[in-house]
Amino acid sequence: MSLTKVKVFDVAVKQYLYKMKAYMWFIFSLIPLHVLALLLSLNGVATSGSGNNYVSIKMKLYSNEIFIIFTLLWILFGGVTLTTKAYRTSDFTFVSNRLSSNLSNIMYLFTLSVIGSITCFLSGYLLRSIAYFINTDELIINEAITYTASELFWGISVTALYLCLLGAIGYAFGMLVQFFKPFAFLLPALLFWSLLFTGGNNAVIKFVEFLVLETSFFIFTIKITTLLLALFSFSFLISNRLEVR
Repeated sequence: MSLTKVKVFDVAVKQYLYKMKAYMWFIFSLIPLHVLALLLSLNGVATSGSGNNYVSIKMKLYSNEIFIIFTLLWILFGGVTLTTKAYRTSDFTFVSNRLSSNLSNIMYLFTLSVIGSITCFLSGYLLRSIAYFINTDELIINEAITYTASELFWGISVTALYLCLLGAIGYAFGMLVQFFKPFAFLLPALLFWSLLFTGGNNAVIKFVEFLVLETSFFIFTIKITTLLLALFSFSFLISNRLEVR
């Protein structure tokens, strides 16, 4: 019998470091997504225009919205992927339990959220810089080309929280699917039906408005933190009911 006492958190950290190395390909997969978002954004994410017989005005709006959308889908997929059997089996590289495995997955998702948030804003700077140089014969209203340090901090923080939430939703959904395979089809079908037939009274829309329309960063952080605790606790409970190895 070994006299060395193994702490759950220490095992979770080792699993987290292992996953950071083993799943590095997933982090780098964000690069082609952002390249695609850049190509889709070069002509502007929105255009409008007006004119008369003498003057014609055409406006293009450049924004990093497409980068954010792609990154949200990326981390949602990442959360689901971590729950698949192949990825769960890799945890048995260590002497561990379900708690340490889940903790390492949470730390990994948090890391993805921070990386994704930072790259979103850096990609936005790249887009604005390219737009500035390719539109040399047009008037550029450059008030929004740069951010102050505080705007950059709050923007990255809010985006990271949204990414954490989407990662947690993907993780909880993946655990449900592992517990009962038909959920892979039932839940998306239910969501689609709800969006299609309930319109503005849809619970999903109300939930999104509950988060997006919040103006206080402190209250917004409390909302996100509460949802994260609920989703990860739910994932813990489901994972404990999965088959053992």
